[in-house]
Amino acid sequence: MSVEHAAALVCAWLATYFIHSTLLLGGAWIATVKLPPCWDRISESIWRAALGLPIVTALAQQLFSASLNIGSATVGGIGYTPQPLTTSQVPEPVWIGVAIIWIVGAALGLGQLYVCHRALRFQIENKTPLLSHWLDLLAPIDGIKRTRVSLVQDLAIPFALSGEICLPAWVVDRLNAEELRAVVAHEAAHVRRHDAFWRSASSVIVRSLFFQPLNWIAGDKLRELSECICDDEAVAATKSPIPLAAALETVATRVHRRRVHLAYAPAMGAPVSLTLRRVGRILSNSPDARRRVEVRRLPLAGALVTAAALAVLFAPRVTLPSLAFLRYTINAEDPAGPFTLTVEKGRVVGASIAGRQLQPRQVRQNGPSLELVDRASVLSLRMTPEGGIRWNARKPIAPPM
Repeated sequence: MSVEHAAALVCAWLATYFIHSTLLLGGAWIATVKLPPCWDRISESIWRAALGLPIVTALAQQLFSASLNIGSATVGGIGYTPQPLTTSQVPEPVWIGVAIIWIVGAALGLGQLYVCHRALRFQIENKTPLLSHWLDLLAPIDGIKRTRVSLVQDLAIPFALSGEICLPAWVVDRLNAEELRAVVAHEAAHVRRHDAFWRSASSVIVRSLFFQPLNWIAGDKLRELSECICDDEAVAATKSPIPLAAALETVATRVHRRRVHLAYAPAMGAPVSLTLRRVGRILSNSPDARRRVEVRRLPLAGALVTAAALAVLFAPRVTLPSLAFLRYTINAEDPAGPFTLTVEKGRVVGASIAGRQLQPRQVRQNGPSLELVDRASVLSLRMTPEGGIRWNARKPIAPPM
């Protein structure tokens, strides 16, 4: 496979992914825009599926089209769908340039993500376990006994990792017992839900497929839903919305020069606009409004499989079958005798009539129109979009007297 062919296949996959992700993410927005807070878990599952499924469906379609390999064929034997792009009209630097831009952009985004995670790990390197009397206070919180809780001196806001909660040292001085319990209950919900993994996964998708603007919207929406769901868990644990609302207000006032790193971990800190929406949501929702609608795994898995199958079968795609980059030969015959055409990237690069190889000047091609000039006749043909040919049969050549 040539570099140009590989780059063209990458571009075709990116274009197909863009189509699929636009359809699925747009559908996710339409499906969830009017859902009440009690449906937040359903909304989160829909947005997660819309963010990840286009990668699978676009790859599946690409693999399906790539399996259609044709090296040589006779007229009528070349058949595949959909039609290939007219690669002969796309300069080689375009394919390679677009592929390089995507690779460099994705590498920069993922590199930034790696640096931020390293900086976050370095920031919490010097941490100490929470004192036992505080742990006794937090014992009623669901799952807290299986979760490490640590204090970090140089930290602005609380956040959660896989199996661990990191609290800034100031919380034990600035927050009362109920507020501290609400904060820990919120972060413990992140741990139980594996939000650190989901946040990292969505960040990888958003930054590696940066050219899809809806991905950035999906990432923000998933972060908001995650925080709101954990807010509900914290309110349920403390039996009152007041401690969590007060703790959020206190956390919002903490500003730190390294706070940017915490955007990539589930944390109570958020943009001011989101914090205000969360506080308003916590204080305005009645217990009945916070009653959640659970996501059942089996129906959810069935819905995801169905959505993926429909996308693979019916979603539009951009494909560049191998024929578009292969040199192949068409063997044909009419009453005047046999002839052959050798085609590469939509251009005829060789031809013969009755076994006689034609010179380049005897092959005249203007787009899809083609003329083969022989000593005895001129054969007019037309290239079809599928890579075959059409022509009017010649009359048989009369034998010499």
